[in-house]
Amino acid sequence: MGKQRKSKKSSSKNKSPLCSPSRSSSSSQIPQEQANIISNLSHPTVTTRDAALTAVSQLISNSGFPLTPLTLKTVAERILDVDDSCSLSSIGAFNNLITSSRISDPLLNILVDNDLLTPLITKLNSTFLLLFSPSSTSTNDDEAKVQKKYLYPNIILFECLNLVSNLIEQSPPAHSILIQRFLADPNLYRNIVQLAIFTEKDNSVRQNIPKVQTACARVLHSAISDDVLSNADVLNLVGGDLAAVMGAVMGGEISTKARLHLAGYMLAFASTNKDVLNVIAPLAASLTWDGSEVEKLLCDINEKEKKAMNEADDEIIEKKAVANVKESGIKAIDIVKKHKKMKNEKETTATTATATATTTTTTTTTTTKTAQEELEIAIENWSNRITPLKLALEISATLIASTSQDGDEGEKDDNLRDWNSDDEEEMEKIAQQQQQNLSSSSSSPTTTTNSTNENELKQILAKADLPRKAFQLLTAFMSTNPNSNNSHDDVISDLSDLKERAATCVFNVVSTELQLYTTDEEKVAFFKLLLSWVACDVPYIVQTLSVMVSMDPRMAQNFDEKGLTDLLSILKGAGSVSTKMETVGCLGALCGVQHTMQVNQIIGGTLLERLADEGDILVCNEIVNVLMDIYGADDGEKGESWSLRQVFKIGGVNLQNEGDFVEYR
Repeated sequence: MGKQRKSKKSSSKNKSPLCSPSRSSSSSQIPQEQANIISNLSHPTVTTRDAALTAVSQLISNSGFPLTPLTLKTVAERILDVDDSCSLSSIGAFNNLITSSRISDPLLNILVDNDLLTPLITKLNSTFLLLFSPSSTSTNDDEAKVQKKYLYPNIILFECLNLVSNLIEQSPPAHSILIQRFLADPNLYRNIVQLAIFTEKDNSVRQNIPKVQTACARVLHSAISDDVLSNADVLNLVGGDLAAVMGAVMGGEISTKARLHLAGYMLAFASTNKDVLNVIAPLAASLTWDGSEVEKLLCDINEKEKKAMNEADDEIIEKKAVANVKESGIKAIDIVKKHKKMKNEKETTATTATATATTTTTTTTTTTKTAQEELEIAIENWSNRITPLKLALEISATLIASTSQDGDEGEKDDNLRDWNSDDEEEMEKIAQQQQQNLSSSSSSPTTTTNSTNENELKQILAKADLPRKAFQLLTAFMSTNPNSNNSHDDVISDLSDLKERAATCVFNVVSTELQLYTTDEEKVAFFKLLLSWVACDVPYIVQTLSVMVSMDPRMAQNFDEKGLTDLLSILKGAGSVSTKMETVGCLGALCGVQHTMQVNQIIGGTLLERLADEGDILVCNEIVNVLMDIYGADDGEKGESWSLRQVFKIGGVNLQNEGDFVEYR
């Protein structure tokens, strides 16, 4: 089962660093401010230690902050700090680091080598015991005091679980270590499972249960896969909980995100348990896209973002005003008194107006949120709406891809003709891997099924209407494009991710020949709609067109001049390697059917031009394969106009034999 790998990007919520990030981390001399912070990480005074850890949690994702193995080890040790705030800051620091653009495989290896999982798991176990022991449930203290007492442990539990997921999703060694810890301490695994399906409501001791449930379910989703279950010991450990997890997913008492993460966990059992499929498929197909609801969320983000920007501008103006005051020599105390007087007058006026307008007086205590905090809440609301769809599409892509036999992939590989190069076979494997029919965050499923099970799976997917639902979501996503007023980075990234995941599902549907259209008219309309989206540069759209043409050459007749122009512009542009490779394949499929000499000259000439100018070896490899497949036949087989020699003549190259071709390249 494919895992949900997170893209490595900087968080938009990082707070301003305490010192300039522009200072090079490669400098042999650590700035004094940073050196003081690092030296205070183990300070005997809690307040000093907490301040240092808080600073590190804000600075750690910044490339200007020095990270040495000793510093990382010291921060990791603070996970077990006796002070809850210090412990939470340490956990938060690692979460910020792992989800930032600064993270790398060498840095992950340092974290794993320094045994980050040991204090993390120790903290998890102790927090489980604190929150779920009989003593915690039988307390007779005042409810408000109890709630305050257990506030930090609940947050720590949630952040610990998130850190485990973030770590094992990005580090295979960390993933392997966690599985071994599960086997060594089965209670650790069972605690996570039991909390993931926990149905108790929030109380003064156990708070934010839905969030904690989702975090537990995510750990299970990230940790348990079909290849992990090939270990008999692991299968014995986790197999006994499957029925309870299925019951929780079907029951609907836990959050949608938790149910979908558990569905991803259940996919590991899909090859041996048909009942799992009957639970997962309807759940994945149940999610919809409400355009009006989405528009409200986008408008809310837009409004809050404007306020946050205005607030930031106000801060800049205030700083300039202070600087001007210093230059003018006006006493700061006079300005403070003036502003205080104006503020008091405003408050008095507002109080009088309120008292006049109401017959009763009610005293309430409200906490005013900053514009930035309101923006973060709006983005969180958006994320809560989007994340379940991402999970559902990931599950759908894996389910649909599972209907394809192993032999099908072999047939696809046969379409690529070998080339005389020592590393050609390896390059083809890499090229194929980049075009696998799974979501960008998933790896190819290793589950294999016999033909009977494949037919049963197709029936289950058809019954859940999953192929059509995936296409409906793609259509809805493609029609949702935030304008310049809704251009928040998180929104843009999420919409791009949703489009790619939905397009992957549709590609899988077409590749596995699941029913998506019933008549030739519907098929042509579907093809033309995909063609209209080519210029949007969504992964797998072009690849789906290519597959449709390969399966039914008549589809090539529906390529109009605009469609061909869009494809050629992608190939000539600065798109990604995978998109260019897909485009080359689609152009090759078009040339595989009879076209006018003019069309073939345009396509062949463009491919030749890109072969000469393209800097990426994988794209060049794909171009060579297409040129050989389409134009490499003897002149007598397809005619002079189709020959490789003629294509090179278009580019002004007189190709007499294969040696000339090698020399040209």
